[in-house]
Amino acid sequence: MKAIPSFLTAMMILLGLTGSVKQGYSAAFGNESDYLALLSFKAMITDDPYNILSSWNSSLQFCDWQGVTCGHRHQRVTALDLQSRRLVGSISPSIVNLTFLTWISLGDNGFHGEIPSDFGLLFRLRFVNLSYNSLEFEIPENLTRLSNLQQLDLSYNKLVGGVPAQLSSCQNLIFVDLSINNLTENIPPSLGNLTSLETLNLRENKLSGSIPHDLGRLVQLRKLLLEVNALSGTVPSSIYNISSLLILGLSENELQGGLPPDLGIKLPLLQAIDAGGTSLTGPLPPTLVNASLFFWLDCTQGNFTGQLPSNLGSLPRLTHFSVGSNNLESPDMDFLTSLTNCSILRYLILDNNNFRGHFPESVSNLSTKLTIFGLAFNEISGFIPSGISKLSSLSNFALADNLFTGGIPSTIGMLQNLQLLDLESNKLQGPIPSSIGNLSSLYSLILFNNSLSGSIPWSLGDSKSLQILNLAENNLSGEIPKHLPVNLRYLNLSYNSFSSPLPSEVQNMVSLNTLDVSQNQIDGEIPSTISNCVQLVYLILAGNNFKGTIPSSFRYLKETVWIDLSSNQFNGSIPDFLALLPSLEFLNLSFNKFEGDVPKNGLFANTSAFFVLGNSNLCGGVSQLKLPPCPVKEYALAGKASTKGDVYSYGIILLELFTGKRPTDQIFSDDCDLHNFVKVALPERVMEILDPSLLSSSEDNEADINKGMMVECSSSILRIGINCSSKSPRERLDINVVTKELQRIRTRIF
Repeated sequence: MKAIPSFLTAMMILLGLTGSVKQGYSAAFGNESDYLALLSFKAMITDDPYNILSSWNSSLQFCDWQGVTCGHRHQRVTALDLQSRRLVGSISPSIVNLTFLTWISLGDNGFHGEIPSDFGLLFRLRFVNLSYNSLEFEIPENLTRLSNLQQLDLSYNKLVGGVPAQLSSCQNLIFVDLSINNLTENIPPSLGNLTSLETLNLRENKLSGSIPHDLGRLVQLRKLLLEVNALSGTVPSSIYNISSLLILGLSENELQGGLPPDLGIKLPLLQAIDAGGTSLTGPLPPTLVNASLFFWLDCTQGNFTGQLPSNLGSLPRLTHFSVGSNNLESPDMDFLTSLTNCSILRYLILDNNNFRGHFPESVSNLSTKLTIFGLAFNEISGFIPSGISKLSSLSNFALADNLFTGGIPSTIGMLQNLQLLDLESNKLQGPIPSSIGNLSSLYSLILFNNSLSGSIPWSLGDSKSLQILNLAENNLSGEIPKHLPVNLRYLNLSYNSFSSPLPSEVQNMVSLNTLDVSQNQIDGEIPSTISNCVQLVYLILAGNNFKGTIPSSFRYLKETVWIDLSSNQFNGSIPDFLALLPSLEFLNLSFNKFEGDVPKNGLFANTSAFFVLGNSNLCGGVSQLKLPPCPVKEYALAGKASTKGDVYSYGIILLELFTGKRPTDQIFSDDCDLHNFVKVALPERVMEILDPSLLSSSEDNEADINKGMMVECSSSILRIGINCSSKSPRERLDINVVTKELQRIRTRIF
């Protein structure tokens, strides 16, 4: 009887030990298939800059590895979260062996290659995020087997092919984001079966065809984002029946039709519409104000017509109202007064429409959060109110191409956040306020084509952020300030009345790309320091009173593409180094006082790229210019008297005397001058090139000089002329040798 308890006790101890051993093994190594799958995943990683996977080794149980989560019951991997770890590599196919996986987040890394084809075997998956990678090829069809899937994010990759129609079998999907890929074909109508779907984001692909009517069956849909595709046709009316819809993105497609007038009633929860860059037409829905949560409207670059709703101020949450580049109109600007009730409005963009009427003083009461205010290219009149300074957050203020009159209010200098001020093409008068120099953030100041007068404020030179300054076509005068913003990239002062020389301080603008001071009254010479502007691309000085020669420092303008020095008083020769400027494509030197030989190489070989009209003392150049040949003058080298120069001239005289031709005769061109004309004729055709008057006079003396003797002596004399007129001074005959040769010929004849 005592043996039985002992046996039972022994068996219980044995079973207990066995269980403990089994549990210990599981705790130490877990499921071997998960362990091996994770190691295979690690093996496919080629770069791990944060050493995230350094913990993935046998010293730790894999459930403790970074990014890995296991279930408490079975110690199986249920989540893999390696979001934003800058991992590079491909996704191992072995990942499909993590059969308990419900969550995988590999977004914002450097994964490439394909999504494993058996991904659909992970039937427990509810969340998949592979966004912001470089994954390629098509979306695996068996991904549609993930019946428990709720969120699928494959955005910001390089996926191709179509949107899988079988995705509709994932009935639990709430969120689908396939945006910013290279997906093509049509949107599958079967997506309308995903009745639990709340977000469908297909923007920035290459999808074509029409928007399926079936999408109107997505009764839980809150966000429908289809921007930047090639979708065509009209927006199905069923879309406007999705009463749960918050955001509708349609921009940059080929869509037609219009927005329904009762849009705000049918979609009472609507918060945002992005419909810019389409062919949608008709008026903006007046019922938008019924959607009390509405905050964003972007209908830029469309064909919308009609008047703006006058009660836009009833949208208290409105932050973005952009309807630029349409055919909208209004008899007055009272709608701006209504918008003063939108206290958090940040973007108000009304450019390029048909708005007319007086600019109301009430704009000074617009939201103090207003950042961008654009009214350019309309027909708005009136003054710029001094109260504009209340818009303290304003960064971009554009009233260009309107009918504004009066002056620029000095209070504009109080807008410390202003970066762009564009008032071009109006009828503004008076001086440029010196307070503009207080705008420390100002990047671009465009006052082109007004009637502004006075001088450039000295304070403008303190605008360290200013890079674009366009004051062209005004009535400005005085000197160009020496104190100019040093970071300017674009400076246009053309068509004004500026006088005095161009200041040498232009050298301080080392980032200058364009300098245009044409059509002023600037005199003096071009400062040689302009070569410090090493990034200069366009140099336009035409229509002034510049004098002197082209500075030798121009040879350092290696980036310059366009030079216009026309209609000035420049003189001297055209420097040969201009032909060597590597970027130069256009050169206008017309109507100056340049003289001498026009270069023939580089830019000067292309008569459509340079112009020298109106310089009466120029010669030479390529034949298309039809300039006279340059007379030969060579009496000095390096500023010293030269017997070699005398020999050259003597040689030319010999050739002229015996041929009866001059170097400037029109029969000579670039390739054939008097020297070469004689050289190629000797000795066989010497009689053909001799002056006929010499031949006729010799007929009276045939008894004294026979023809053979004449050919021999003429050839000898012409050969002396050729040797004396060689281009290289070193190759020319010494004058003593010339004298002896001529005496020898004379002795031979007489």
